[in-house]
Amino acid sequence: MKLIIFALSLIISTQATAKSFDTNVRLLNSSLEVVHLDENVHFFYKNMKSGSVTIDHQNKEILLTVQPPMPSCPSNEPCFQLLAMPTPITITTKITHQSTNICGSTVIEAEQFDSAGVGIEEKITVIDNSTSTCMYLIPVPAIEVIHESYDATTQIETLSSFKGQPLRPIKHRTRHYQASDFSL
Repeated sequence: MKLIIFALSLIISTQATAKSFDTNVRLLNSSLEVVHLDENVHFFYKNMKSGSVTIDHQNKEILLTVQPPMPSCPSNEPCFQLLAMPTPITITTKITHQSTNICGSTVIEAEQFDSAGVGIEEKITVIDNSTSTCMYLIPVPAIEVIHESYDATTQIETLSSFKGQPLRPIKHRTRHYQASDFSL
């Protein structure tokens, strides 16, 4: 009897309705936190903790942005470091493939091959688990992001991973300027 109840609960839970991944939305964004940052990553600061991923369907791009940590300030003294806030680092890659895995999660892959002419190849994979129908023994994040890079000059490969909140549409306000906006 217990086996029948367990089997029924398993069937019911795996048939839960999942949100569909809407590719008609132009921009989707998720806040990220670092799970693993490869020590050989060529452009990240070693102690980064957060960032974001943006999926731009119109331009067929994935942008991974990581915010460098704020500089520390001496105690009981003015903090001039805050005036020079570190610039976020953004990696832009072109979407090459989109699929659904066996659990129903949407997987989007994007790559950029040596755009700066320095021999560095980038790959970003975004896994949207909000559409998953599988049961997991441990909770999975709504979004998983994997960043891979290869530096042809040094022959170093890196692998970093991030987890994030569910993807949310970004609403843009377009401002059309006229010549009269700039008159003196």
